[in-house]
Amino acid sequence: APPRVFEMPRSWVDSIAISEKDPKRRWPDGKRVTRFRKANLEEFLPGVNADRLVTRLTTYRDPTCSEVAMVKEWYSN
Repeated sequence: APPRVFEMPRSWVDSIAISEKDPKRRWPDGKRVTRFRKANLEEFLPGVNADRLVTRLTTYRDPTCSEVAMVKEWYSN
């Protein structure tokens, strides 16, 4: 007996097109801040900062985030 072939039905949804402006709409201020228990993570869209800063991680010594322990920054080339 010939093998049974399963044919996927055609999608009823149009194809998705993402323009280059869409990431800027995702973060209207050009950055996103995620707060953790003793840290803040800031992510920036490319081109927002003149010094090409992409990510900044600030860690704190206490849960109230009043005393900074360390700041790490990542830059794009």
